[in-house]
Amino acid sequence: MRYVIWGARGSGSGIVEAACAELGVDHEARDLDARNDEHRGAAYGAINPHRKVPTLEVGDEIITESVAILLTLDERHPERRLFPPPGSPARAQALRWMLYLATEIYPLVEWDD
Repeated sequence: MRYVIWGARGSGSGIVEAACAELGVDHEARDLDARNDEHRGAAYGAINPHRKVPTLEVGDEIITESVAILLTLDERHPERRLFPPPGSPARAQALRWMLYLATEIYPLVEWDD
C-alpha cells in the first residue's frame, strides 16, 4: 500500500511525512505551491473539496485533517507503535498534546480562506 501525501512547504503535511518515515511505509509527498494558491485550484479541489492540506490518499480513499491522518496511520500499522498503546496513560497524554496543537496552535498559523 502506497500513501500519497498532498501538502505544501510550511504546512501541517510535514508531520504526516515524518510519521510515514518513522513508520517506514511506502509514501510519496506531493507538494503544492501554496504561495500561488495551488491548493485552492480545481485540480486539488477534486482530491480534497475543502482545499486544505494535508490530505492522505490511499488508492481511492481520501483522509483529511492531520490528527485523523495520524490516528489512521497508527491504527493501520500498530506493530510500529507510532503512539503509545490504546488505554494507556501515555496515549491519553499523546492525544491531549496532539489535539492541543491541532486546535489551539495550528489555527494561529493556518492560511486564511
